[in-house]
Amino acid sequence: IDMTLRMYLEPQFELDRGILVSVYEDTVKKKQELLSQLPANIDKPQLMSNPQLATVLEGYGVVIPMKVSPTTNKPTYAFAKSDPGWKDLEDEYENDPLIASILAARTGVKSTLAETRSLRLVGIADRYEKFRVPLRYYAAHTGRYGGSEKINAQNFTRIDPKLTHRRQLRYAIKAPEGYSVLAADLMQIEVRINAWISNCLKLIRIFQDGRDPYCEFGTEIFHRTITKADIKERFISKTCILGLGYGMGWKKLQSTLRKDDVKITDMEAHDYVSIYRHTYREIQNTWGVCGSAIEIICNGGAFNLGPCHAEKGKIILPNGLALHYNNLRMVHSKKYEGWAYDFAGQGRTLWGGKVVENICQSLGRIV
Repeated sequence: IDMTLRMYLEPQFELDRGILVSVYEDTVKKKQELLSQLPANIDKPQLMSNPQLATVLEGYGVVIPMKVSPTTNKPTYAFAKSDPGWKDLEDEYENDPLIASILAARTGVKSTLAETRSLRLVGIADRYEKFRVPLRYYAAHTGRYGGSEKINAQNFTRIDPKLTHRRQLRYAIKAPEGYSVLAADLMQIEVRINAWISNCLKLIRIFQDGRDPYCEFGTEIFHRTITKADIKERFISKTCILGLGYGMGWKKLQSTLRKDDVKITDMEAHDYVSIYRHTYREIQNTWGVCGSAIEIICNGGAFNLGPCHAEKGKIILPNGLALHYNNLRMVHSKKYEGWAYDFAGQGRTLWGGKVVENICQSLGRIV
């Protein structure tokens, strides 16, 4: 808590206003270029509106992708840039200059994060010169930080070696004279913790030997030696290692990869899940252990996993902090049947793999 307060009340980071303005102007220029490639009868308001965009695309004979809204449970347009239907549309029309330009312009004008963030930081630079890092302590259920003041300093866009410094927001955040800015990362921390609490010796030995777990699993699923030079294969393997450790199924794996423009077949997705659960079966067993423990957390009793132990309504971490499961209950309804609890005024579902994820993220937070 002390560090969190000092980052805001005693700021040290300096902001380079020139770089921030360059990032903002570059973002605006890119959007203008996308709009300039469109026919005269298509404007920005049409691209921003889902119904109007659908009308435009239908006018060119495009079949509109649909999805079921998770909010209303009714059909709605699949126009989010991460929607599989939208991705399929981009693939289908990648060689059609007109439709491709409409799709690219839509994605461009709807992506406002870089524009609003750089402009907001320009305002901060003008008012304070220093960057007060606004973080909410223990904002998430697992104890992770949350953003504040419309800025999340935890997810600034990564540095792209292909771009100049003046076009990248991270280079606008500078250390005072005599100091340097370092980007620290606990490499694969959740994977390591999951292997440890599950006593998954095969995965533990990979870390002990200094090998790359993503390349190792890639070698398993692609049936050939995978190295860091195999960019696509290693990325697929990384997605598997990070997601399948918490019980992700084949459909979710497939859709997760699709968001990053990686396509795998149903059979491949099935195979990757099956191979993971066979290769690291101790982790799969831990989901079952934690699934059985939910009833103990609900009603009270003894449960230990690694350095954590459970009491009624919560799991106690080794430093005394706790994962709270308020109003933990069994739900029986048409939409869902299983365990649920309340957090931040909303109901959340709970199962064995989710408990494992909660524990790993919480332990990773306090390492």
